[in-house]
Amino acid sequence: MCCELMDRRGQWAFPKSRFFLNSLIISVISSLCVLVFAQDRSYPNKPVKIIVPFAAAGPSDMIGRVVASLLQDSLGQPFLVDNRPGASGNVGALQVARAAPDGYTLLITGTSQFTTNPWLYKNPGYEFLKDFTAISQIAVAPSVFVVHPASGLKTMRDFITLARSKAGQLNVGNSGVGSPPHIASELLKFEAGIQFAQLPYTGASLAVQAVLGRTLDASSTALPPAQGLIESGRLIALAVTGSTRWAGLPNVPTMIESGFPDFVVESTFGLYGPAGMPADIVQRLSRETLLGLAKAEAKERLLSAGFEARAASPEQLRNLILTNAPKFKALVERAGIEMQ
Repeated sequence: MCCELMDRRGQWAFPKSRFFLNSLIISVISSLCVLVFAQDRSYPNKPVKIIVPFAAAGPSDMIGRVVASLLQDSLGQPFLVDNRPGASGNVGALQVARAAPDGYTLLITGTSQFTTNPWLYKNPGYEFLKDFTAISQIAVAPSVFVVHPASGLKTMRDFITLARSKAGQLNVGNSGVGSPPHIASELLKFEAGIQFAQLPYTGASLAVQAVLGRTLDASSTALPPAQGLIESGRLIALAVTGSTRWAGLPNVPTMIESGFPDFVVESTFGLYGPAGMPADIVQRLSRETLLGLAKAEAKERLLSAGFEARAASPEQLRNLILTNAPKFKALVERAGIEMQ
């Protein structure tokens, strides 16, 4: 057949038929489409590591294991959670920033990793825009202000009144310097015009236990270690810091309802990878994460652990970080928060 494309002098003589040219173009386009699809479908072809930059059983770890299970089920390869705690998440985050951008090393962490840590550490070793790829928002959780039932406090207004009568004498715990509960406490001091001592703990559970043991007057804490204690009546929840009431605690008002219209501090968790990841892998991971989080089972599993499934696209997650970073920077500087 090739001989038909040569003239009598042995030179190539391409047909001038428009039909031949159109067929050739269609063939090339079809081949490219098959290639792109094959590249997308070939990922993953080996186990994927999800680094959680905090200790096991913490909020990021709980969410990491839910997402790992969802992605493993939908993509057919093991997604393995690897806890790498240290320096408020900077140790694990830095490992992902330095990893190959092939989609086989991922990160699950709160957005405070990028909106707060850069202002707490002079050099965390990474920059969000330069070193990371946003893949999907996963879940959110507000903080909650809790007190012991024996305190007699029922509302946030009760606490503010007490704090004013004992200026600087109350001790309020949080889950660590720069954590969202710590930020929420500092915001309360500014918004309400009150003073109290901030006592950072190495985790939310320890701060909650200190309230139960009456060594703290109150705590601003993440929801997971406190929700069951609130439901059982062992702790009193004064207010949550989300934009709406928490589904698991429908009788607890928000800080907005407590008289502070701009008071919203939520822990937002997301899935990230190193900078430079192929767009098709990013989109596939994002799509499968969003589909998984839409399932009732995943929503219930997260809610029971103190989180609301709230999936969002890579662009929405990226924009959330870029919007919140300047706000948290201003609060950190105004409060003079420093790592100890």
